[in-house]
Amino acid sequence: LDALRARDLTISVAESGTAARFGSFLLAEPAASGLVLDITSSALEREPPSAITLAESSRKRTGSDAGVGVVLTILPVELGLYDGVVEVAVTGALESVASFPIRAAFIEIQRRSAMHAADLLRRSML
Repeated sequence: LDALRARDLTISVAESGTAARFGSFLLAEPAASGLVLDITSSALEREPPSAITLAESSRKRTGSDAGVGVVLTILPVELGLYDGVVEVAVTGALESVASFPIRAAFIEIQRRSAMHAADLLRRSML
């Protein structure tokens, strides 16, 4: 958030299947006020939109400088584990896209999705 403030940038976040973990992570900081314009989240979807689509629609809807989209897709494998892919996109004033494969329990995949999103946003500002 400090890096966003230093660049005088605002962001909005749209997530699918992540239980708004990244948005919650950002909003847990008082410094988010005025920087994070909106957080939206939808339940896990069989055919979710792309992270780029979510990021762009969120950015355009709110007028933020950058949009962040986070999409989780999973398949059950065994013993309560899932194979998943976390797709993260940052669009607008900052640009970056990445996918992260993961195998873990569902709640752990959601938690890590927030860490991947935070890392990609940070790297997009370097």
